[in-house]
Amino acid sequence: MFKFKPTRSPQAYLLRTLGFVAAGAMLLILGALTALAPELVVRLTPLILVGVVMLSAGFVTKTTVDQRLLRLWLAAIVVTITLWPSYMAIRVGGLPSIDLRKIVFGLSVLMFFYQCMARPVLSRGWQTLAPGAKWMCWAVALYGLLRFVSAFESQAPVLSFLAVAWEWVYYYIPFFFVLFLMRDEGSRQLFVRFVCLLSLAVLAFAVYERISGTNPLLRFAPVSNDAGELATALTMSRLRDGVFRAQATFEHPLMLAEFAAVVAAFSFGLALNGRLALVRLAGFAVFLASCAAALLSGSRIAFVSLAVVVAAVTLATVVRARGTRKITTAIATRLFVMLSMAAFAAMAVPLLQNLLLGRTATEASSSSARVQMLKDGIPAMLDSPFFGKGFGRAALEAGVYGSGGILTLDNYLLNVGIDAGVPALLIFIAIFILPAWMAFKRITEEEGPEQPFLIAGMAALIGLLAVRLILSIPYNLVFAFVIAALVVGAIPRKQLSHAPYGR
Repeated sequence: MFKFKPTRSPQAYLLRTLGFVAAGAMLLILGALTALAPELVVRLTPLILVGVVMLSAGFVTKTTVDQRLLRLWLAAIVVTITLWPSYMAIRVGGLPSIDLRKIVFGLSVLMFFYQCMARPVLSRGWQTLAPGAKWMCWAVALYGLLRFVSAFESQAPVLSFLAVAWEWVYYYIPFFFVLFLMRDEGSRQLFVRFVCLLSLAVLAFAVYERISGTNPLLRFAPVSNDAGELATALTMSRLRDGVFRAQATFEHPLMLAEFAAVVAAFSFGLALNGRLALVRLAGFAVFLASCAAALLSGSRIAFVSLAVVVAAVTLATVVRARGTRKITTAIATRLFVMLSMAAFAAMAVPLLQNLLLGRTATEASSSSARVQMLKDGIPAMLDSPFFGKGFGRAALEAGVYGSGGILTLDNYLLNVGIDAGVPALLIFIAIFILPAWMAFKRITEEEGPEQPFLIAGMAALIGLLAVRLILSIPYNLVFAFVIAALVVGAIPRKQLSHAPYGR
């Protein structure tokens, strides 16, 4: 029934034999646990799957997952993070709750590790990465390690360690998963199409929410713990100055605005750079939908982030290389763009001042609270600049009591700096800036079929970073890590042949 090929060395044969013995022992233990504690087995299923996958990968060589399956999995990731709120968990009977995010991202981790063990994905992919992409890999890995260090410094190290482990599952490992396995043009095309199509569903949901004044998904939010109290507080914050702020499938109206900025970057990029007239028309229609979603969110940062991404896409499209440029011309072009952006920012100062100060008493109170967070947060960050004060300390050091009496800190940069230290904060900012700079550099140096995607990806990363200045809820960060991976993966080490973007 089983055929064993002779191994080339006794050591390899011994290792394979030990592997089968371990598999048999695992099955025996699993059978005993199933009989004695079935609920425990259900809860240990993810760890059991990890063991089975790793074990099976050890006996498989030179196998690869079909690229179409990988693209479908990327689509599943985008659908999950867009349409499945992080608070939604469906419970059936006495079984553990079903959380689609945990299932999809957990299986993504398994798929990535399987590929790494079954074939030399990392070594081959590393050889073809652009130099900046390798720096990105080091940055993401080092940032994740510094987050673990902050977990050990916290007052509850075990719980903090688990929280950071889930950060790896949701944000950092998906970066490597996408970068090493989905660097083809088809994956980038699929990402853009799904983001644009899903934005229409999100807009429809937001319109229904605004008309009805209710969000049916909130009934899945927990109500018996701190997470439930937080969900209740976030729900209360949706009504400001008598205007109902939609949040659609996200946890907060600001997250809807953040998603709208991502959609605006890619849809506006299609509207300007799509090769076909129908694609450009569809891109413009989706862009209008993203503007409508931002408007329904009722947040000031929505208008700022939309302006940022539109300006970035427009300027990059105007100055992009139409061929291979001389290095002096490319540098002069970059200086022109940076000066133009500085002038644009200077002209926008009065408008930004009005937005920051607040147009109403409620907005003014919100702005005042955020200013107080900076006043408290920066000294707290400088008190422990190297490794931070420990995971979860940021809100205690610089937070204010908001809706529902919940202590909140509405600035993710402060959150990172206080928890993990200034080096972690600088690396986190670099995760946005480095791929944006790589894309900008490539755009102004040489023409290529990846150019339009790089323009949109660069704008999306800048818009996401802008929103992080006033938003501390982390769940949309997966967009930043996936887009960063797609952007740096699109920049070839050498000139490669790709299909045109936006076809």
